[in-house]
Amino acid sequence: DFGLAVGHDPHRTATNAGTLRYLAPELRRGGARATPASDRFSAGVVLLELAYAPRPLPEALDRLDTELDAASLTPEGLPEPWPQRLRNLLSPDPEARTW
Repeated sequence: DFGLAVGHDPHRTATNAGTLRYLAPELRRGGARATPASDRFSAGVVLLELAYAPRPLPEALDRLDTELDAASLTPEGLPEPWPQRLRNLLSPDPEARTW
C-alpha cells in the first residue's frame, strides 16, 4: 500500500500515506523523513507477514502508540538467519536496521 489514493497537495513538501503497519517508528512519531532505514523496516514487516502466514499478525503492528518489540514478534521455529534478520530490520533504531 503506497497511499496512491491520497490526494496530492502541491503546497506541502511531504505527505505521509500508506498502511500504518509498514511505517517505521520514527515516521510514526512524526517529524522524520523517509530514509533507506525506514524502507528496511517496511521490508521487515513484509518478511514478518510471510513468516506468520496464514496466521494474523500481532495487532501491535497496527497501533500508532505502540513501540514494537521485534524479539517478541518473531515467530518461533524460523531457521537461522531469519530471526536475527527480522530483529535487525524491525529495530526501533534506524542505524541498527541492517540486512
